[in-house]
Amino acid sequence: MTPDAVHHGRAEQVHADRARVLAAAYAATPERFVRHPPRPPALPTAAWINKPDDERATAHQFPDDTVSSGFTGSGLRSR
Repeated sequence: MTPDAVHHGRAEQVHADRARVLAAAYAATPERFVRHPPRPPALPTAAWINKPDDERATAHQFPDDTVSSGFTGSGLRSR
Protein backbone atom coordinates (compact mmCIF):
# COMPACT_ATOMS: atom_id res chain seq x y z
CA MET A 1 0.00 0.00 0.00
CA THR A 2 1.47 3.33 -0.95
CA PRO A 3 1.20 6.50 1.13
CA ASP A 4 -0.49 8.11 -1.89
CA ALA A 5 -3.30 5.54 -1.91
CA VAL A 6 -3.90 6.00 1.81
CA HIS A 7 -3.72 9.80 1.64
CA HIS A 8 -6.16 10.06 -1.27
CA GLY A 9 -8.68 7.62 0.21
CA ARG A 10 -8.06 4.73 -2.21
CA ALA A 11 -6.76 2.29 0.41
CA GLU A 12 -10.02 0.36 0.76
CA GLN A 13 -10.36 -0.05 -3.02
CA VAL A 14 -6.75 -1.21 -3.37
CA HIS A 15 -7.30 -3.65 -0.48
CA ALA A 16 -10.45 -5.05 -2.12
CA ASP A 17 -8.66 -5.39 -5.47
CA ARG A 18 -5.80 -7.27 -3.80
CA ALA A 19 -8.24 -9.59 -2.04
CA ARG A 20 -9.99 -10.34 -5.33
CA VAL A 21 -6.68 -11.14 -7.10
CA LEU A 22 -5.50 -13.35 -4.23
CA ALA A 23 -8.83 -15.23 -4.20
CA ALA A 24 -8.51 -15.87 -7.94
CA ALA A 25 -4.94 -17.11 -7.48
CA TYR A 26 -6.09 -19.47 -4.74
CA ALA A 27 -8.99 -20.75 -6.85
CA ALA A 28 -6.67 -21.41 -9.79
CA THR A 29 -3.85 -23.12 -7.85
CA PRO A 30 -4.80 -23.96 -4.25
CA GLU A 31 -1.82 -26.32 -3.94
CA ARG A 32 0.50 -23.31 -3.89
CA PHE A 33 -1.01 -22.13 -0.61
CA VAL A 34 -0.40 -24.90 1.90
CA ARG A 35 -1.47 -23.28 5.19
CA HIS A 36 -4.46 -21.11 4.33
CA PRO A 37 -5.91 -19.02 1.51
CA PRO A 38 -3.90 -15.83 1.00
CA ARG A 39 -5.11 -12.56 2.48
CA PRO A 40 -3.91 -9.04 1.78
CA PRO A 41 -2.16 -7.23 4.65
CA ALA A 42 -4.33 -5.23 7.05
CA LEU A 43 -5.24 -1.71 6.04
CA PRO A 44 -2.79 0.86 7.39
CA THR A 45 -4.10 3.42 9.83
CA ALA A 46 -1.66 6.12 8.67
CA ALA A 47 0.97 6.62 6.02
CA TRP A 48 4.10 8.68 6.56
CA ILE A 49 7.06 9.50 4.38
CA ASN A 50 8.89 11.25 7.23
CA LYS A 51 6.93 10.77 10.43
CA PRO A 52 7.38 13.73 12.78
CA ASP A 53 8.91 13.02 16.19
CA ASP A 54 6.05 14.88 17.86
CA GLU A 55 2.57 13.78 16.77
CA ARG A 56 1.34 17.36 17.16
CA ALA A 57 4.00 18.79 14.83
CA THR A 58 2.99 19.75 11.32
CA ALA A 59 5.04 20.18 8.17
CA HIS A 60 4.89 23.97 8.46
CA GLN A 61 6.19 24.32 11.99
CA PHE A 62 9.95 24.69 12.37
CA PRO A 63 12.03 25.46 15.43
CA ASP A 64 13.41 29.01 15.24
CA ASP A 65 17.02 27.89 14.91
CA THR A 66 16.42 25.82 11.73
CA VAL A 67 15.15 28.64 9.51
CA SER A 68 17.78 30.89 7.97
CA SER A 69 16.86 34.57 7.97
CA GLY A 70 19.00 35.09 4.85
CA PHE A 71 16.99 32.70 2.72
CA THR A 72 15.28 34.51 -0.17
CA GLY A 73 13.21 31.64 -1.49
CA SER A 74 15.26 31.30 -4.68
CA GLY A 75 17.85 29.03 -3.13
CA LEU A 76 20.40 31.85 -3.03
CA ARG A 77 21.25 34.12 -0.14
CA SER A 78 20.73 37.84 -0.72
CA ARG A 79 23.90 39.93 -0.79
